[in-house]
Amino acid sequence: MRWVVLSDLHMDFNNCTTEIARNKLIEKLKCENDSDNISFVIITGDCFHRNKGDVKEIELFISRIAKACKISKKRIILCPGNHDVSRKISDRNIKIQDYRNGGNLPEITDCLSAYGSFEQLYALVKGQKYSPFSVQTINDINVISVDSCLLCMDENDYGHINVNFKELNNLSKKIKKDDKFNIVVMHHGVEWMQPYEGRRFQHWLADNKVRLVICGHNHAPGMNVLTEAIEPNGIPISGIQQFTCGCAIHDNYSKPVFFIGEMTENKFVKMKLYEYRDDSNWKIASGNLRDFPDGVYNESNLEGLINNSYDIPYYYKTIFDIDDIVAEEIKTSTFLNFFGLRGRTFLKDNSKIASSLYDKENEIRFRGLVSDPYSIYIEKRLRSVPKFAPQSKLEEQWKINYIDIKKLRDTFPKNSTWRLRFHEQPLLFRFIQTDYNVYIGYYAKEPSSKSPMLRYSNKSAIYQNLKNFFEAGWENGKTNFSPTIPDRCSFILDKFDMKPSLVINLDSLCNMDCKYCPEGGENLKKCDDLCGIEQIKYLLTAYSNYYKEKKWTEKKVVRITGGEPLLDSQRLLCLLQHAKNEGYEKIVLCTNGILLQECYEDNSEIWESVKSILLLKISLDSLRSDVFKEITRSKDLNIVINNILFAKRKNFKIELNFVATKLNVSEIRDVYDFAHELNLVGLKVLTVNDFGGRIESDDVEKELSNLISSLRNDNFVETGLYVHNNKGIYMKRFIKDGCTLTIVDHMNREKSVTPRRTYGEVCQTCDFYPDSYLVKSGNVKPCATGIMSMTMRADGVLSYCRMIDSKMNISGKNKSEIQIIVEAMLKNFDNCYHYEIEEKKNNDEKI
Repeated sequence: MRWVVLSDLHMDFNNCTTEIARNKLIEKLKCENDSDNISFVIITGDCFHRNKGDVKEIELFISRIAKACKISKKRIILCPGNHDVSRKISDRNIKIQDYRNGGNLPEITDCLSAYGSFEQLYALVKGQKYSPFSVQTINDINVISVDSCLLCMDENDYGHINVNFKELNNLSKKIKKDDKFNIVVMHHGVEWMQPYEGRRFQHWLADNKVRLVICGHNHAPGMNVLTEAIEPNGIPISGIQQFTCGCAIHDNYSKPVFFIGEMTENKFVKMKLYEYRDDSNWKIASGNLRDFPDGVYNESNLEGLINNSYDIPYYYKTIFDIDDIVAEEIKTSTFLNFFGLRGRTFLKDNSKIASSLYDKENEIRFRGLVSDPYSIYIEKRLRSVPKFAPQSKLEEQWKINYIDIKKLRDTFPKNSTWRLRFHEQPLLFRFIQTDYNVYIGYYAKEPSSKSPMLRYSNKSAIYQNLKNFFEAGWENGKTNFSPTIPDRCSFILDKFDMKPSLVINLDSLCNMDCKYCPEGGENLKKCDDLCGIEQIKYLLTAYSNYYKEKKWTEKKVVRITGGEPLLDSQRLLCLLQHAKNEGYEKIVLCTNGILLQECYEDNSEIWESVKSILLLKISLDSLRSDVFKEITRSKDLNIVINNILFAKRKNFKIELNFVATKLNVSEIRDVYDFAHELNLVGLKVLTVNDFGGRIESDDVEKELSNLISSLRNDNFVETGLYVHNNKGIYMKRFIKDGCTLTIVDHMNREKSVTPRRTYGEVCQTCDFYPDSYLVKSGNVKPCATGIMSMTMRADGVLSYCRMIDSKMNISGKNKSEIQIIVEAMLKNFDNCYHYEIEEKKNNDEKI
């Protein structure tokens, strides 16, 4: 059974050679079909050029291809490419940028809003509506279409592609578990995906018995093995082949090519590579690619290769056991490549390997590809090791890694043959490669110093695969890492200056009377005289100005709360509009939701104008009317739920807030399922904040611990993060299908499930600081949250902590006076550090 693969037609790209090549292609396909029937044709995207082109003209050319192969147009497998997507849909681009920043996948419908021309072409060719994930069965082959362009947006798509939408998992149900040959077709190769998501997708390929991946985009043909697309406990060589088809245009960078694929009788793959020659004929591309000797790739060439002695590794218990043999190889080797986390082995005088390299410094090419010290994959690696899983241990080890990577960079010889680059790739393995062997160690659930190493000869397949892997990583590696430590990695320093978020309490009144809420809500008092709206706008401006002056790169966020901020909708709308005008990238609006629809309908234009940067945090403490009434002393549960549904229909981003008490803790999963079913951002579970003893809190830690165990058992993805990027409380987060369940435990004793806090030097003189005399003597309850936000009370009092009765009040002040107050207040966020409740350290040790 045979098929044709074409890619990157770029039909609006015209020159004489390309025009001739297209016409000659039709002739060549007729000849090929006459010699042996072609069953279907795959076109892996970029039919348009920069989203331009005549739909009917493109459809006509595709019809000519189908006619040449004597097949129905329904047997044309057509997937979109990045040039088939409009890059000018601002709402779509904003949501994709939100994904790149925060990891929340947009809705499929939002992604498809840029597909207008392609959807027209697809309907003309296939006679049906386009679906980004589909299966078409042709005889003994399932052709599985996977849309890799859903998150395409700009020239920075590399490393940001993701196909792991819930629709991909739903597609698994349509792939029958039979003996059919499964092929996946998409535009981008797996290497274009966000590394962690690419690994997940490879696992999906293996789980669904996919035999082959066909893609395009790169304008150059090739084949590589997806080494993570293997059965559990398999070996990389048994991964899935990914064939990249080149383009169908002729320019300074590329020549037209296409594949003819074949499934042989014994279900092996045979691929022929054709290229358009200067003599204006399509011929077999022989001698160009090693994977295609004589222009043909035969999968059967690999049959039995694993039994070859070259592919049977030699085992070493740890990396220390290869010190002598690698040091000896270096003496006669021309190069050494290293890929891994930190490369501590190669610090001068740190090993025999390093000593041997330095002895031959100007006579050997040494390239080190180590992790960017701020890479999230370091966190993922460390968290997989039980020893480093606790946050305090993780940060401690991450700091050690950072010091080693920095030392390697700073002491690396500056000569023409030694080079160091920094990667951000998943840490699945590390390896050392010389002319003779490659030594690979897989990162397991133990410190890497205890992991075994496997040696493969340069005649083995894995040697060549890892060499190709290294070259690809080297191409994309950075020559340095940022001199500015990102906020999320500031624990690398003993102390760090925090970039606080801004919290504005718009009022202190509320239309609920929740039992866990102190008088005045987060104001901690009833404020009769409210701060003027002009002063609050000055505050937003002053905070924004300080951001610009400091050149902070962290997202600029304001949180608006109360009381209930929707009780004063006109002041609220004025602030929302002003925050957007001042360049705030995220507005978090905390509300109980009762007045949401009413306020929206009163002034929908402003709500719509800020929708892209607005997160609605809506309180929902129960789905049971009796429990809801007892907690909130309100009968308005149905109104709240209806308003949540209303806001969802209007496409607002929504996260539910749930304060856990003895009354409702058993409902957490039910409320999360409600959020999950509606595709909300997620649910945040908070325990009662006692606000220094003002409120009596419930002990629900046992129930939370059981909840965490159940989430792990149900295979939720587990991660962690601070309430506000490395400040406040370090939360636990669990994710399923993109919907998050986040836990923030305000319990300020040892058994808290989220015991890590951030404090500053300014906190150490506070009566509520955990090490203060009053706390230790039991006269005062310790601070529950740590330091994280600059907060404006409803009456205009500005403070770095709600528990402090600050003397700084912006009411009645002019713009310049408020700028001075803000700058003075923000100095309190210098010299911060992390503190874990169960740690028994002296105060001096903590700072």
